[in-house]
Parts: sequence; C-alpha cells; structure tokens
Amino acid sequence: MTGSARDGVRIGKEHGAPAVASRITSEASYVAADAYLRRSSAFSDAYSRSLARIGKAPQRFRLALPIEDVLGPDFARSVEGVRRADDLGASRDWVDVDYRNGRVVAVYELGLDGQVRLITLYPEGE
Repeated sequence: MTGSARDGVRIGKEHGAPAVASRITSEASYVAADAYLRRSSAFSDAYSRSLARIGKAPQRFRLALPIEDVLGPDFARSVEGVRRADDLGASRDWVDVDYRNGRVVAVYELGLDGQVRLITLYPEGE
C-alpha cells in the first residue's frame, strides 16, 4: 500500500510480517467492492458519525460486510490469501485462507475538507 516498510493504516508504524496475507485479485473487483461499500447503509451511518466529529482531525472509520454480498456468489474468483498454519504465528508453513464466511473490510478517512478517501480494502477469512 505504501511501497515501503511503513504501515499505511497505522500511520508511521513499522509493517511487520502479518499472520494473514490476502487481497482482491483484480482492479475491477476492487473498484466494485469499494463502490458497493460506499453505497451501503453501513457506510452512510459511519460517514454521518464521522462528519459530526470532523473539526477535530481527519476521522477514520472501518466497515466489514459479508464477502458474498460485496463481491457476489462467485467471490472465490476475486480473492486469494494465505495464513500461517498455526494460531501462534510461529509457523513457517502457510495454508490458503477460507473465505466461505468471510467479509470485505475497508478503512476510510474523512478529511477536514469533507472528502472520503479509501485507506485500505481487503478480504478477510479464516
């Protein structure tokens, strides 16, 4: 996301090796997911809450909606990911992420000018 070892969501922090690495595989699916989320009532609600606090600093809000709702019934064609094989994260073995009950997660930022910027968007599974 940032093109560096700096984390784009936790601004300025070092980005370590994650226990899960996942992504939406095509630009078209990524754009469609963002558009779906922005049209959702969850987005409207989060935007309204953030707008009420806009004078304090840029406000960030997170959405997580069911993956099948966001990407459709063929969602498996649009996502990929791996996770460490053990829950403690010590393993060097990786397994595929199971997205059957997954969600699409997005973090948005409402700027002081009222504009909404997408910070990150990714599929989340087990």
